[in-house]
Amino acid sequence: ALSEGDAIATHALERVFRKADFAKMRVVGQFNLGFILAVLGSDLFIVDQHASDEIFNFERLQRTTTLNRQPLIAPARLDLTAAEEQTVRRHMDVFLANGFGFCEDAERGAVGAPLGDDDDADADA
Repeated sequence: ALSEGDAIATHALERVFRKADFAKMRVVGQFNLGFILAVLGSDLFIVDQHASDEIFNFERLQRTTTLNRQPLIAPARLDLTAAEEQTVRRHMDVFLANGFGFCEDAERGAVGAPLGDDDDADADA
């Protein structure tokens, strides 16, 4: 059995902080010109302003930026292990969203070369 102190510590570690909780925080000050002091309920938070700005900009760019493909003159052959091939197939939407496409090698039946814009129909292979 856990001691009372261990139980309290375990409960504190199991708490979840969600992004929406930031809107509920009350700013109480600034520390060392780079950290915001804020409270939520009885909890005090020290928020790194630089890190907050970086994640905000990163998430904004992810939402608003569309990457365009630049087809290769000669497709590059990828020699993938079975596990790597499955990873590509499982995350194809992520690759496509980031400008990478693939086609299958008819001889090997494996994921192969990055696609150009005119090869989009084969991207789901």
